[in-house]
Amino acid sequence: MGENGDDWVLERIGTDEEKLQVEKELAELRERLSQVEAWKQRREEIERELTHVVTEGGDVLPPPPYLKEAEDGTPVEKSQ
Repeated sequence: MGENGDDWVLERIGTDEEKLQVEKELAELRERLSQVEAWKQRREEIERELTHVVTEGGDVLPPPPYLKEAEDGTPVEKSQ
């Protein structure tokens, strides 16, 4: 601050307003974290749908050779 940058402005930290804002942010983060499992399940559903290829004739194509199935039947890439 100031013309030479040597003036200081002191601000009080830890006010009730700041504490309330932090609490709101924490509540929002907790809400997001509570949804992680649902997001993971939805991602797995989408991955299953994307690997399920049906031709115009109604035939289901097998997964490509570079994929293998996990124990739950979900296709995963083979490690090299």
